[in-house]
Amino acid sequence: MNKTLILLVFIFWSIPAVLHAQAMNCGKFKNGKFKSTFEGRSIVIERSGATQTETLTAFNGKTLAKPIVMTLNVKWLNDCTYTISPTEESLKKYPKYPRNAVITVKILKVSENSYTQSATANFSNKAAVSEVYKVD
Repeated sequence: MNKTLILLVFIFWSIPAVLHAQAMNCGKFKNGKFKSTFEGRSIVIERSGATQTETLTAFNGKTLAKPIVMTLNVKWLNDCTYTISPTEESLKKYPKYPRNAVITVKILKVSENSYTQSATANFSNKAAVSEVYKVD
């Protein structure tokens, strides 16, 4: 009886989570051009297949005279979670960037032309939550 009750409670609480995960269409954001603003930074993101290019166009609310461009490797873990890590080229260009850096991005919510993401890194204990807008 006790095991049956626990199983029923588990199923009751699991079904909405599964249905919500199935309802999110994260796949439409796997490739394309995106824009995000976070803590005074403006970033243009171009993602295609296993490559992502990020161009930082503003910092502390001020437009940069020379944008900072970084190329990253993308690995999708599931439909709504992926990791990015700097390419060898980017590590040569920015030697102070951690060599073993891995940023894990989880898409938390999707809408027609945007998604909310949470990003964590293996070199920091902070999580950054931001909105990303598809621009193409």
